[in-house]
Amino acid sequence: MSGVGCWVWQYAFAVDDFEEEDDDAFVEHLIAEGILVEDGFTEKGEVTYTYNFELMKVMMPELYEEIMSGITDNLMHLYELGFVNVDYDENLQAHFSATEDGKEFFKELGL
Repeated sequence: MSGVGCWVWQYAFAVDDFEEEDDDAFVEHLIAEGILVEDGFTEKGEVTYTYNFELMKVMMPELYEEIMSGITDNLMHLYELGFVNVDYDENLQAHFSATEDGKEFFKELGL
């Protein structure tokens, strides 16, 4: 299934003792619980998913913390590379956007 982050797989293997052949079952479990929600389709017609983080935080707090940690680490790395800008609104919430170098980098990745 496309669009599901690698943290799900790491979590599945490390925390719930899922075997590699069970990753589809784990994804189906997340979909059934409403934690993974269909988000759209890729240009190739593959389904993409997004996380329902509020539900995940309640139902699977360890998975939530694992994913949030990974997202934070990756965003900081992209910021350090000069690929993203960070702007803060009046509520001090961070908003990330790609720099010109970042746009080129993401384009090369096919994102």
